[in-house]
Amino acid sequence: MLAGIGVDAYSIATIVAAVLAIVALGVVQFRGHHDHDAEDEQRAFFDEHGRWPDEPESAARRRPGGYGAVDDLPGRER
Repeated sequence: MLAGIGVDAYSIATIVAAVLAIVALGVVQFRGHHDHDAEDEQRAFFDEHGRWPDEPESAARRRPGGYGAVDDLPGRER
């Protein structure tokens, strides 16, 4: 009778671990999209202003012709 209890406990622990692993993967996947969207917003800010959002305005780097043409380079797709 005790052997049956040990097997049941092992099975329950395995199921709980599997469910937690699935939930953890879902959380990582969900957060990854937000990070990517935030990076896209920061890059758009850089393209428009010539500096990163967390930099002071004095750090802006100007380019002749602006920054908009960066996306027109060969091999760069949006």
